[in-house]
Amino acid sequence: MHAERTVTIASPADIVFEYVASGAHSTLWRTGVRELALMTSFTGPGAVYRQIIAGPAGHDIDCDYLVTRYEPPHRLEFAVVSGPARPTGSFELEERNGHTQVTLRLDAAPRGLRRLVAPLWAHVLRAEVAKIDQLKTVLEGDRSAV
Repeated sequence: MHAERTVTIASPADIVFEYVASGAHSTLWRTGVRELALMTSFTGPGAVYRQIIAGPAGHDIDCDYLVTRYEPPHRLEFAVVSGPARPTGSFELEERNGHTQVTLRLDAAPRGLRRLVAPLWAHVLRAEVAKIDQLKTVLEGDRSAV
């Protein structure tokens, strides 16, 4: 399964990259993220973030992730390493005239019995990449929409 979405943000790529790469900001633009904290003493490749998201019926779900590629200010890749779904993803940034085009991609390959609920996972991936619209809203200054 694959989902992706692209937005253009009125901000330079280095600012957008720094904001996305800092997991601490996720709670401001990704609804459903309850907690996010850096678990390693460093950022960049190999960094691990503890992430707790809101799940069905109000239950918290651990969805920790590992940064697998870190190329400021153009590319950030990650892999979810805990939780029921373990997608991989990337942020690709390209700056043009002081604006940054950001593409968020998520990929997942459910195995075993999880394949039976693949349509649900596809919906979850699409909903997650759609949250990039909130990233644009936050970085362009309209915090009332968050």
